[in-house]
This record gives sequence, structure tokens and C-alpha cells, in this order.
Amino acid sequence: MSGIIYCLENPEMPNVVKIGHTADIEGRLRQLDNTSVPVPFTCVLALEVENHIGAERLLHETFGDHRVRTNREFFRVSPQRVVAAMHLTGGRDVTPKSDVVADEESGRALQDARKRREKFNFKMVGIEPGTVLQFWPEGDPDDDSEPEFSAVVHSRRRIIFEEAETSLTAAANEIRGRLGLSTYWLSAAHLWYVDGESLADRRERMEQGDLDDD
Repeated sequence: MSGIIYCLENPEMPNVVKIGHTADIEGRLRQLDNTSVPVPFTCVLALEVENHIGAERLLHETFGDHRVRTNREFFRVSPQRVVAAMHLTGGRDVTPKSDVVADEESGRALQDARKRREKFNFKMVGIEPGTVLQFWPEGDPDDDSEPEFSAVVHSRRRIIFEEAETSLTAAANEIRGRLGLSTYWLSAAHLWYVDGESLADRRERMEQGDLDDD
């Protein structure tokens, strides 16, 4: 019996994809839009294949070393690698030609999330190279404990984490992987803080014209 294997991504979960199978890709996207994720998933590739369960199992095994959690279908791997593996099945492309969302509000949220992800850099939030960032795993620095991880801003989009140049997202994913956290639906900007404020909140204040000049 044929079915569909898919690779999905979400702008609020950069560098993480969802690999699964379904009988109805558009129905699956709408179903996921009604879960606890902040914005809808988008379909990178969907293929109709004869043995969809076996094909999904093979994909999960292929990228098993990149799985976020053993009981979840999320993998920290580039969509391009997954797409290349999927094409080896020879399946028929049934990828939706446009976004599939539950309602108009979901569509707006998806577009807003894409815009935020595309344009973020330290300069736009008034942060200079050399600024120390602190990482709070659950996005909550309100207790009295000290953060276990920190980084230093290196350039407009890069940081120095553990003596290596990297990105906010890559460093956040490395830390979350070490700690076994399941907060991948939170963007890295929600987890890195400066002066007790997340980068996401700081950006929102700046976009609203409420950032001090000091």
C-alpha cells in the first residue's frame, strides 16, 4: 500500500527537520498546525512511495545520529541532505505548491516568523562585538542561579562559544543536545540573554522604537 514520506521544517526551529509518513500531506500539515508549535510547519519535500513505512524507517536509521530525541521524529540535519536521501526512493513528488495552514492567522504568523529569521543580526538590536551573552536553557533567567553557558559576540551574526566561532542557533542546539532539552520549538534568540533580557525580546522592543540609546 502506497503512502507519503515527508520532510518538514519550521522557521522557529532552525536547523531541525521533521521526517515522517502520512496518507495525506496537507491534512498532516493542518494537524500539526493545531498542536503546540508556535507557527505552522512547511513542507520541504513529500514523495508518494510504495512502502512508505519502510522508507520512513530507512530515513530514520540513516539520520539516527542526528535525532533530537529517541522518541521524536525531529532531526538536527540540513533539509538538503534529507531531500537527497528521499529522492533515492524514486517516489512521486506530491509536495504542496504553497503553504498549508489552519487559518489566516496561522499564515500571518508563519510569514512573520520567516521575516524575523531572515533579518536578525546583532547590529539591529544594538549589540556590539565583545558583548557577553548568557544562555538560559528554558528561556527563564528570573531565578537566582548563574547560567552555565555564555558566549561573546564576534560580528554581526557570529559568536565565540567555547573558543570557536559559530552561530547563535548552532551553539544553542549544541547546549540543548548536551542537556537533553526538548525546547527546540524555541528559537535561539529566546534562549540567549544580555542584561537579563532575551535577544528576541530586545529585538521586539527595538522594532517598536522602545530601545534606550545608552
